[in-house]
Amino acid sequence: MQRSSQINVYPTSGDDSIISAATMAEKMQWQGFASSRLGIILKDFQVEVANAYSKHRDVLIIQGTGSGKSICFTLPIIMLPEDCCGTALIVVPTTALAMNHQQGFSSFNITSVVFNADSSLEDYKKTFEPSIDISASDRVRAIILTPEFLFGSEEHVG
Repeated sequence: MQRSSQINVYPTSGDDSIISAATMAEKMQWQGFASSRLGIILKDFQVEVANAYSKHRDVLIIQGTGSGKSICFTLPIIMLPEDCCGTALIVVPTTALAMNHQQGFSSFNITSVVFNADSSLEDYKKTFEPSIDISASDRVRAIILTPEFLFGSEEHVG
């Protein structure tokens, strides 16, 4: 039995309109990049999420294991200009998956950081304290968190 994927993207910035389906031109742009650079064909929900992200919308994806959620945030970060969409906040269930995502971003020369239960206050300060010397290419484009970093543990206060 195959489940149908559905995505509902609701505005969180005071805009009352619901984001409509991506236009054919937008779908072709995402599909073309994914096919030529990554060798994959995108599912409809992946195109919708990438399109919403590129339009500065907050997006929450709830899909099953192995359905392709990761490409939804990876594709826009890889494809769009550095000054387009700010920094993505990605919550993953395990440190291994966080490190896997960081390695993937690194292969495209995209700076990302991982915060988990082992992260120190110094790691946090290095990422979030302003620095005049940071170049555009060194700007963190993805912050990857594990739940224990968000909510804390015995060793770490969230």
